[in-house]
Amino acid sequence: MAEIIIQGSGAGSTLRCDNSNSANGACSTLAGGFGNRVTKEYSTIGGGFKNSNVSSSATIGGGQCNTIGEASITPFPSKPTTSNLSTIIGGQNNKSIYGCFNFIGGGSSNTSDGTYNTILGGQLNTHIGGKSPKGTCEATIGGGFKNITLNSYTTIGGGRCNRAGGIYSTIVGGLNNTTCNSFNMIGGGCGQIAFGKCNFIGGGLKNTTINDSSTIGGGITNTSVSSSSTIGGGNGNVIYNNSDNSSILGGLTNIIKENSSLSTIGGGRGNTISNTSSVIGGGNFNTTIGSSSSILGGESNTTIGNSSVVFGGLSNTAIGNCSFVASYNSHVTGDRSVVIGGQNLVGSSDDTVYVPYLNINNLETTTAITNIGIDADGYVVPGQNSVGSFAIDGLLVEGDPSGLPTVAPNEFDLPATDLQFGSTQSATSAIYDDFNAFDPTTGRWTCPSDGRYNISYFVHLTDSINGWQNPSSIPGQQFLSQIVAGVINSSNNIPVAAHSFFPSVPQLHADINGAQWGVVLNAGDQLELKIMNTSGVDYIPSVGDYFRFSIQKVG
Repeated sequence: MAEIIIQGSGAGSTLRCDNSNSANGACSTLAGGFGNRVTKEYSTIGGGFKNSNVSSSATIGGGQCNTIGEASITPFPSKPTTSNLSTIIGGQNNKSIYGCFNFIGGGSSNTSDGTYNTILGGQLNTHIGGKSPKGTCEATIGGGFKNITLNSYTTIGGGRCNRAGGIYSTIVGGLNNTTCNSFNMIGGGCGQIAFGKCNFIGGGLKNTTINDSSTIGGGITNTSVSSSSTIGGGNGNVIYNNSDNSSILGGLTNIIKENSSLSTIGGGRGNTISNTSSVIGGGNFNTTIGSSSSILGGESNTTIGNSSVVFGGLSNTAIGNCSFVASYNSHVTGDRSVVIGGQNLVGSSDDTVYVPYLNINNLETTTAITNIGIDADGYVVPGQNSVGSFAIDGLLVEGDPSGLPTVAPNEFDLPATDLQFGSTQSATSAIYDDFNAFDPTTGRWTCPSDGRYNISYFVHLTDSINGWQNPSSIPGQQFLSQIVAGVINSSNNIPVAAHSFFPSVPQLHADINGAQWGVVLNAGDQLELKIMNTSGVDYIPSVGDYFRFSIQKVG
């Protein structure tokens, strides 16, 4: 029958007899189990199978083949061969070698080499101390499988095959994650690597930080080579070397190239920044080349000039410095110039705004201090008239209509070819004549320069005797009884514009309003307003009748 005795070889020691147990250390205890041994003073084995405690003041609670202070390999000459004041609660094949104050809670084949280290459980987890006499200090592995700490003050919460290499580094969990330097943290995921110092990788797959103080929140195969940079997530995003303090928030295969510090890509796909302090908000395949330049979005847009901006759209290029584009397939080469709207526009001049059409819906009612006009190249320029005038490089005349004898032109080509037989309307004075090109004696205006002109006119005539007649009521005049007004080029007698009054019932007044925009004229062309009467009744001027004739240069 087994009994408890005091061993003479270990003064003050206690063990359970038989079962191949031995307690040789002074004041040591071996409470039970089989094949257990205690060789150092003040140490304890509670039970279990073939546990070995060869360190002072150390404790093995139970389990199988656990060891404190006995290395499984030849120790380094500078290392101690004991692990005093260490504890293994249970488990199998767990080892606390070298150092002291280690704790292994359980699990299988866990190993601690160093001082003040902790392994709570799991399998094949290891604190590796290298050649330092103290080994790894104050490192912790919570559990998991084949996790390794290679330096002091490191933590691995769990997971599989994680390696914490730098001091004060942490891996919360995941698979095959590695910290290679100090003060790094990996939250989880798979295949993450933190090479530099003070980096953070939250999760994801195969993300990498190369330099110091960088962050990757998650995503897949993102890489930060520069220091103090951030990649929020996404896939295949890269911040290259010497692009410190830059950020890619997300998206796919976005790149901040070398020497592009202080830059940001918000998201999108295939966007590239190639200079400092630049921004791409999103979109696809946008590229900034100039410094301090921005692309808010869109696709295949490019900024080349410094401090240039592409607001969005497709295939736009801002080449000039401080230029701006919001269009489609448009380009600005001039510095400090703008293209807004439209497509296929080219802004080649400096300090210029280009638009395809300009619509000003509402205007203030205050008095203008100057007038504006458009020159032959499409530029908005100051007008040549006084405050409050509506003239912009042109002519406005008003006058009383002259007498209009009846004529009988070709009925088959009335407005087009026979307007020349009408009466020219002349005004003794012009309301404005910017080019001094109107001759009141002849009623002709001489074009001062090649270009495009807007032409308009209005005629108001009264027949106070009979009223303008319905042409069907006048025998032989069914097709000709009308008033025709228009403008002809007297240089060739070709009408520029012509409109007719053709009453369906007798009317007291004949009002004719006509215009033609963008007429191409050559310098020296002469225009005159003509009115032709084919009513069969001579017109006699009446009080209140008048005509208005205007010309404006627009291009």
